[in-house]
Amino acid sequence: MNRLPIQNRISWSPFQEGTPSLEIIIMNDNGKPSYTLSFEDAVEIWLRSWNGEFQNRIAASLDVNPGRVNEVLKERKHVGSRHAALKRRAA
Repeated sequence: MNRLPIQNRISWSPFQEGTPSLEIIIMNDNGKPSYTLSFEDAVEIWLRSWNGEFQNRIAASLDVNPGRVNEVLKERKHVGSRHAALKRRAA
């Protein structure tokens, strides 16, 4: 199982002398920002979901958090993508 790299740094707090504080930095495995879903991606998400594919598998193939796929399927993001997917499915 691949985990995201975590860098731990112990730094001294300027407010309380002698008390170390732990700072945790979490980054992608490639150090780049996450992918942002497009409207076309949202249409594909609908089609794949209707074909029985799990949300976490769809998210993994698009390199996004599963929550972003869920936002599409709950129609919080890319409103109208469901209708576009219905049109494409019917064609």
